[in-house]
Amino acid sequence: MIGEAVAVLAIPTVALLAGRALAEAGPQRLPLPVAAGLGALAPAAAVAFFQRSFVEQTAAWAVGLVGWGGLLLGGDPYVLAASMLAGAVWGGLLALPASVPPPPPRPSPVKPEPAAGEPTPQDGEDDEVCIDLICPSCSAVVTFPVYHAMVQCRFCGSRHLVRREDTTLATVIPNAVRDEATVTAAVLAHLRYLKYLELYDRMVRPLVQRRAGQQPHPDPLAPALDGASLAAINAAEARVNRAADAYAARLAPHIKLLAWQPFLAPYWHRSGTLYQVAFGRQEDGSKRMEFAIIHLEGSQLGTATPLPDMGKLSYLKTLRPLYGAPEATMPALPVQGGREELAARLETMHQRRATFPFRAIAVRGVFVPQVEVLVWRPWHAAHVSIGGSKREFLVDGASARVTVEPPPPLPLPAAGPPKLPSHQQIRLAPSRCPVCGAELAFVPDAAAHLCGNCFRLLEASGHRLQPRPYLRDEPLVGQAGVPFWRFPLALRTAEGQVVRDLAHLGDQLDGVLDQVGERPQQQSYFFVPAFRLRLTRGAVRFYRRLWPLLHGAPRTLHAAPFDVTSMPAEVWPLTLPAGEARVFGAMYLALSFTSRDLARTEIRGIRARFLEATLEGEPEPAYLSLPIELVSPFRGLLRSPHLPALAQLAGH
Repeated sequence: MIGEAVAVLAIPTVALLAGRALAEAGPQRLPLPVAAGLGALAPAAAVAFFQRSFVEQTAAWAVGLVGWGGLLLGGDPYVLAASMLAGAVWGGLLALPASVPPPPPRPSPVKPEPAAGEPTPQDGEDDEVCIDLICPSCSAVVTFPVYHAMVQCRFCGSRHLVRREDTTLATVIPNAVRDEATVTAAVLAHLRYLKYLELYDRMVRPLVQRRAGQQPHPDPLAPALDGASLAAINAAEARVNRAADAYAARLAPHIKLLAWQPFLAPYWHRSGTLYQVAFGRQEDGSKRMEFAIIHLEGSQLGTATPLPDMGKLSYLKTLRPLYGAPEATMPALPVQGGREELAARLETMHQRRATFPFRAIAVRGVFVPQVEVLVWRPWHAAHVSIGGSKREFLVDGASARVTVEPPPPLPLPAAGPPKLPSHQQIRLAPSRCPVCGAELAFVPDAAAHLCGNCFRLLEASGHRLQPRPYLRDEPLVGQAGVPFWRFPLALRTAEGQVVRDLAHLGDQLDGVLDQVGERPQQQSYFFVPAFRLRLTRGAVRFYRRLWPLLHGAPRTLHAAPFDVTSMPAEVWPLTLPAGEARVFGAMYLALSFTSRDLARTEIRGIRARFLEATLEGEPEPAYLSLPIELVSPFRGLLRSPHLPALAQLAGH
């Protein structure tokens, strides 16, 4: 009797431990028959394998204990049979899908923009507009974001500089519709999807709504009730899929393509950075000034024909230059505006406000465009006979899917194919230093390259890299070389005054020079960061930390380049061009104002003497030594601004 009691306790316990071990080593899902068999033999093993809660595993252990106890201690095989039946049902329910899959998305991958005429901040590098070029070393396709200045081939490992001949690139989205069969297949898939939606609304959605009403908060300890409702929903959806497939199979022989008109439609795309500075009051009534940086992208239809919007801009990932592309022979709709409308949308975004940690009273914003692309998108207008009934569809050439039924009235593209650029607008060049021939370090978004061999600073000039003089201080042990643009202060106010002295700049905000008195202006210099940071408040905090370090005491700068004996332990890349640094610098000067300066100024004075002022003077690149312990926490922000900025630009 003692042996039987030990066996009764041991069998479900071993099963429980074995199920936990299998859950850690094996897959998390079993086929339905296997899961039901495992549940019948060892309910605790099945429940533990699917990693259910501790209470549920204990309940399964108890079911096994009762079954084996009834057989070994009570001599009743019917108790074991009942526990095996319960375990089989339990295991089968656990093998069912855990949630109801929603209907598949619409055939088109194009997502509309959040609001009409409103640009969108991007979500990350995966969402960036990319372009395809041929690697000059191995002839493989190299795909990279269009704003990058340097690329690396993933096949041969060679590095190349990106050379752009024009500010606006003419590109095309590769066409996936090659023949009549592709058009017919797209129409059939569209009709099958419409049938699926019709059947889903009639057969599946009522079950989903009923289950949602019965179980607003599903109980994980009641798998039978939850699993039964899921089983009914899954079975209904399976019937819907089979019915839609059968409908498509019956319909396929009756679809005939009567006419097919491929054409290209122009879309303008522009991206860049919006710099904002705001003046306002905090909750305690004190005045404050802050700046923000936001990356913006937008697209605009470039023809009068009412075609679908470009939608989510990551859809443009497979761009290729129009020059030499096979799609360049397709007929095209004429370019009729759109460029000015897109520029106005982005330029007027300074009227919107970023999220500032105070109540903003006056905001100034300047948009600096970085990339402008004219995208030719392939479309196909299809005239189809379906069982004798004639219908029209608009097929997206990029995805080979129907997007609009029926398509808008289309003018005949009598103008022929789009006008090709007179030369190759973008190409890849060797990434070697023109002074010493060494290969340059891989910095994709570099505005200037610091050669790691001869320590020359190389800047793109026309078709080649040219050395540019730069300033540097003496690097110390434990410090990093960080690039800046050294501007001579020359801030021209809206009143026509040119401020060249930092002390005068803060003191003249209220129009009364009561701190500097009659002291004449002395030429001041200030340093603007020459590197891009991820668009977060952490970047602004870093800039605030840098200002007193850079402008608290004069620095001794040398015009000679680095050498092997005077190289910092770490060098940050120079990724912000001088022209963009000028715009940023005019707002970066807000950090020079003290709380006393801001407390005395009024809104009229801050507008005329700072917010509406322009920065003049030519900058010089300079590498300044900063403690590594200061800059290392922010090294992770050293990426292009094409990363998460703000969920919405309205500010809330």
